[in-house]
Amino acid sequence: MKKITIIVSMLLFAFICKAHLIDRKNSQRVRISVVYDSTSPIDTLLLEYLEHSWDRLPGFKFIPAQSSKHSHYFDLVNQEQIAYISLSKPSKRTRYINFITRFISEPGDDVTINILKDSSLFNGYSLKFSGKGSIKYQCQYDLSKTSEKTMKQFYKQPNYTIRNRLIVKDSIYYKYFLINLESQIKSETKTYITNLSILEKYKNRLGSFMYNLLKAQVYGSLEDSNISHLIFPYTQVKDRSLIPQYFAEIENSLLNTYRHRYKPDFKQIPDQYLTLSGNYISYIIKRTADTIFDKKDHYGYLKSNFRGILRDRLIAAYFTRYYFEKENADINVSDALTFVKTDYCKSILQSFNNSLKSGNLAYSFELPDSSGKIVKLNDFKGKVLLIDFWFTGCSGCRTLADQMRPIAKHYETNNRIAFVSINVDQDISKWKNSIQSGKYTHTNSIDLSTGIVNGKRIINYYKIFAYPTVIIIDKKGKIITGSPPEPNNPSSAKALTDLLDRSISED
Repeated sequence: MKKITIIVSMLLFAFICKAHLIDRKNSQRVRISVVYDSTSPIDTLLLEYLEHSWDRLPGFKFIPAQSSKHSHYFDLVNQEQIAYISLSKPSKRTRYINFITRFISEPGDDVTINILKDSSLFNGYSLKFSGKGSIKYQCQYDLSKTSEKTMKQFYKQPNYTIRNRLIVKDSIYYKYFLINLESQIKSETKTYITNLSILEKYKNRLGSFMYNLLKAQVYGSLEDSNISHLIFPYTQVKDRSLIPQYFAEIENSLLNTYRHRYKPDFKQIPDQYLTLSGNYISYIIKRTADTIFDKKDHYGYLKSNFRGILRDRLIAAYFTRYYFEKENADINVSDALTFVKTDYCKSILQSFNNSLKSGNLAYSFELPDSSGKIVKLNDFKGKVLLIDFWFTGCSGCRTLADQMRPIAKHYETNNRIAFVSINVDQDISKWKNSIQSGKYTHTNSIDLSTGIVNGKRIINYYKIFAYPTVIIIDKKGKIITGSPPEPNNPSSAKALTDLLDRSISED
């Protein structure tokens, strides 16, 4: 009898443990259901999931939708205290229509998003949220609509006057930037005030944790937007030929306008919320890294002015973005590894000893093209190689393909350079269809795939976490850079072709 009791007790204990594990997994589960009106069916939805709200980090992934009539749903397990999710659909007119962008989710959320046609809104749709955790989604949606109104006002290129390749001090270009920066900062401040009032209306329904985190997001959004509004005209003016005294005058005017902005007091928000705020992290990294403010030791500023997990995350995020652009980065990363304690931050810093460092040998890949032929790195010996990594559904990858077409066309008769596009889709047929669509690659590219056994080794080797990623390799098979100029405007496109020309001409 005693033996039976012991066996029953052991079985009961095992059942309780299993039930606990199931409950724990269920408590971490997040389900996002999407329901749309029958008159506006949606064939494809994309859900982006970020555990830490930083690009190029582990935790970034796309979750496939499971579909039924007039609806889609996504299931994921949220391993962290929060995650950031984005929801979009492909569009022929604008490439992608974004429904939600980096909304904060929590373990246990079970939210239904109702998508309705609404021609009065910018993207043509309105959203309603219901279910467990839906209040924070509705609040973030209301906040995003206010911010969207601000963004729509400022997307036009200025005219400017040039004489003998020099920008004239009193040109429209000069006046535009100063006037526009003032206008943008005022508009962002208005958005900030409106969003604080929206947040207060939700305060009692959000709970203390989410209220403070969203407050950190609102504060961070204001400062992140304002620093971006400053950096754009500053770099545009700096990149053009300009008489030094004129540049100094414009620079001082821009900085004075920025310094007189309204500044939120981040000291009101405890570090535990700032640590989780993607907007705050983004602001501090831009504010620290950019040379506008002439900090000689950007890393030292982060090391000395922050503590604990917040410092760990800021330093990891800083090097994630700027490792290949900053001097003494290797020395600073080695120093950071002596005090950074957060596991995933240490892992990120350790990854910068990888082979994307300039001068290291490139990964000796062997990957198939669309016909099944194996293409090797050695096949390109004696040529400069520009490789871009992409996946189907990546809007940035489509944009890069558009930007690269004129550059690849420029070199099409030059046999000392080759362009290779490496796709990371698991589904080979999806990859081939994407090539045929002409949206992700160009006619001058050699199209390869990692969607085979061991094909992902190149991704792991280079620790690629975000797409598109571009790598340039020299004629001897060594890395030139893992962070080349992005060809998103005439100035940076020229910087890229200058880099390629120098690499081609070197022995």
